[in-house]
Amino acid sequence: MNWKHIILTVVSVAAIFTTGIAVANSSRMDVNADSSRYTTVNRQKKVQKAKRAKQPVKVIKSESSVTQLSKSEGAAKNWIAYQESRGDYHAKNPTNPTVYGKYQLSRTYLHGDYSKEDQERTADNYVYGRYGSWKNAKKHWENNNWY
Repeated sequence: MNWKHIILTVVSVAAIFTTGIAVANSSRMDVNADSSRYTTVNRQKKVQKAKRAKQPVKVIKSESSVTQLSKSEGAAKNWIAYQESRGDYHAKNPTNPTVYGKYQLSRTYLHGDYSKEDQERTADNYVYGRYGSWKNAKKHWENNNWY
């Protein structure tokens, strides 16, 4: 092996490595640059997946809360609300003043809007974003005493 061959190999490997990093970074930047587009894409994927599974679609709209929940989803949501605040939209936590309301949501999630509608909408967005369903959130709560 001569020096030209070694240098050419090193340059080729460096170019491939650099290109891979650039592609990874550009993908990450696309997601971060337009989170609403990312949310829309995720929502479309969930709808497509639900259609394939022939299940009811749970779509979370930013202007309102989820209006239709299955009985089991609604029961899990009510169960969590009861565990967190006994269903009180004005509940304060004496050991953690950073959470508030029926679902004991972080005040930063509520952005100063403590209305019933915003608490419902924010709770739905949080649960579906983190757990995928209220039933999964309930399972997590049962195992960890929080969701």
